[in-house]
Amino acid sequence: MAAWPELLNQDLSGVSEQSQHIRQNISTLARQHDHVMIYGEPGVEMLSVARILVQQSGLPANSDEVLMIQSRELNRVSSSLSSWLAAFDGQRELILVLDQVQDLSPETQQDVLEILQRFEQRQPSPGALFVHHLRLVSTAFPQLITLVAEKKFNADLFGRISRYSLKVPALRERPEDIPILFEQFALQQCRERDMSLPDVSFDLIRALLTHPWPENLIELKQAAMDWVNGIHTGVLPSLAVPTSMQKVIQGEIIELPMLLADMERELLQRALEKFNGHQRLAARALGIAESLLRYKMKKYDLYRHYTLSRGRPRKA
Repeated sequence: MAAWPELLNQDLSGVSEQSQHIRQNISTLARQHDHVMIYGEPGVEMLSVARILVQQSGLPANSDEVLMIQSRELNRVSSSLSSWLAAFDGQRELILVLDQVQDLSPETQQDVLEILQRFEQRQPSPGALFVHHLRLVSTAFPQLITLVAEKKFNADLFGRISRYSLKVPALRERPEDIPILFEQFALQQCRERDMSLPDVSFDLIRALLTHPWPENLIELKQAAMDWVNGIHTGVLPSLAVPTSMQKVIQGEIIELPMLLADMERELLQRALEKFNGHQRLAARALGIAESLLRYKMKKYDLYRHYTLSRGRPRKA
């Protein structure tokens, strides 16, 4: 049985109308005992929705009656599904969580379809191998509809697994949730570093709400980590004061080399941002040689964020 991966938004935190709608639908679908497809763009909380749906169905997410597996993994070890099913012979509900169902190979699609058909046709009877109910909870990208239309995904299988569907909206569709989620990710990072949460400025909130977030929560979580760590990647404005300096302002005593290093990194970032990543101009403004600037960029792990392509900054 595959372990559940780390979830980005396990409790589906958010105050938007869309988030409330998702929570209501999960509660309703959990009682249906039928197949459910959860779909959305990459980086949204599809597995979080699946896990909560499983829990509200009455089964713990780590129960033996729940199997969570990636579709690509199932392509390699499709026999593991039959082995899991054969281990149960009681009157109970089994839940299969199939992540990224659009990645199923044609052969595995047929295997899953035959298993679902077998469960639909078999009635409880003495000596029957399977007398329990199998529920499939799948996640998918919107491209699955196109694959079905192009006959690259089994239409019969799609019809069965999408009897009920639930869309998880992208971050740009629920901007009210963005500051809340950002604060959660930033607080998590602060706890790991044993530091207090830096002040959130108006410019930061504006950047959060205007960024398109093409990678959704994955990008938002990384942005929060970079912001707390004082790394400016162009998504959000950098901290006005290095973390170590904030501790000094709060009355703490820290090691001098650490303070100087943080201040040096902050000055490097500001110079590179001011001159749009142009290393020669940044080095001139800082009064150091360009070779020394590149050395310090590598020292503070800034080089990958400020590499040049045709005179313009490019993220490595």
